[in-house]
Amino acid sequence: MVKAVAENTESRKEVIGFLFKQRGDKIKIIERVVKTAVENTESGKEVIAFFLKQRKDKVKIIERVVKAVIENTKSGKEVMGLFLKQRGHEIKVIEEVVKVIVRNTKSGNKVMEFLLKQRGEGFKITEGLVIELARSFSIRSIVLLLV
Repeated sequence: MVKAVAENTESRKEVIGFLFKQRGDKIKIIERVVKTAVENTESGKEVIAFFLKQRKDKVKIIERVVKAVIENTKSGKEVMGLFLKQRGHEIKVIEEVVKVIVRNTKSGNKVMEFLLKQRGEGFKITEGLVIELARSFSIRSIVLLLV
């Protein structure tokens, strides 16, 4: 039921709030629900914001979720901002994540720069990471990584 609300593009915090009010602690925020919410380009940001407010400790930000956020070309940057603000220490930016950013031709460069500005110290600088950045991103992204 929670997954259906998370994927519904018309879902707003009122619907989710009602569900949480009615079902309370019986609602489990599992990885599949979080991933579904971040893939929702219309109201995923609101769903994630609600989950973080209500059950911050239950929202697991694992690699698959980070990749799904990056693939969201409409609101991925905003969702990533919520994650970084609330749970930034958990977000690992590895080569695989950078490769997903590269595939996002619509907003990948903006997401990469945003991540570098917010979490530059969280990047493990590897040869592969530098190569991916050099192939696909602006010089500004590379400077942000290396400074």
